[in-house]
Amino acid sequence: MGQIEQSLLSSNAHHRRRIHVLHGLGGIGKTQLAIAYARKQQERYSAILWLNGNSRDTLVQSLAVFAQHAEIDGTHDPYTNAVRHGQELLEKAKAVLRWLALEGNYRWLLVYDNVDRDYQAEPEDQQAYDLESFFPVSDHGSILITTRLPHLGEYGSTTNVTSVDREQGRQILRNNVRACLSTPGNRIPQLLVGPSELKDKQTWTAS
Repeated sequence: MGQIEQSLLSSNAHHRRRIHVLHGLGGIGKTQLAIAYARKQQERYSAILWLNGNSRDTLVQSLAVFAQHAEIDGTHDPYTNAVRHGQELLEKAKAVLRWLALEGNYRWLLVYDNVDRDYQAEPEDQQAYDLESFFPVSDHGSILITTRLPHLGEYGSTTNVTSVDREQGRQILRNNVRACLSTPGNRIPQLLVGPSELKDKQTWTAS
């Protein structure tokens, strides 16, 4: 936790973009650390966007749902209009990235969770993607990434999550058991807007 805070909250990079990467084996607790950080520091951010980075489609969908929620670019329900479904979702995602890049809009946190597909090592995987192409084109804001791919550490500072203490281990076990008993879509929210919603969101913790 301390490494994340030092990286993303450093006063030496005020209003400059900061990126921290949590990498390690699956199930080691990367997502739980990201959740704990966002909960602890929620008051520092005007918006927190939790993005499902498991595939290109899930990432685009997460951004598109946020576009609808925040009424960015006059968007509507991203689950309709099947004929142009994919292109419409992508346009909504791009609109969110443009919004995040607006001058003066710098107090946001983007969490890219479970970015585990390597588009360079597995070019045949159509759901693998270049993560940087989904970064806002700006030099402000905070980005937290959870991944199994250590080379993503090139984007910023890193924490190699190799072990957790006893209490963290117990919490991860409880969370994994609850996740197996619940609907996958309810385990972690795709998006959060503002600290007040983060406090009230019952699905924020893995359950």
